[in-house]
Amino acid sequence: MGLVKAKIAEKATRPVGKSKPGQSCCEELAAGLESADAAVRRRAAREIPPCPDAGPALLSRLQREEEIAVRAAILTALIRLD
Repeated sequence: MGLVKAKIAEKATRPVGKSKPGQSCCEELAAGLESADAAVRRRAAREIPPCPDAGPALLSRLQREEEIAVRAAILTALIRLD
C-alpha cells in the first residue's frame, strides 16, 4: 500500500494530540464514525480521543463494527482517552 502525499499533507496541518478540537470538529468526527466508508471511520477513530464525548461514541461504534482495521483503531483510541 503506497502513501498518498495529499493525505500526509492533510495530517500535517493539525497535529494529533497537540490541541483540543472544537465542538463542531468533534461532531464531525462522531459522524465520521458512522460513515459507510471504513477509511473514514478509521480516521475518525484515530482523531476523536481529545473530544469530550469520545468514549460513548467509540463504544457505540465498536459494538457494531465489522472491519478489523477500524476495530483496532477504535480500541487504540479507547486506550488513549484521558
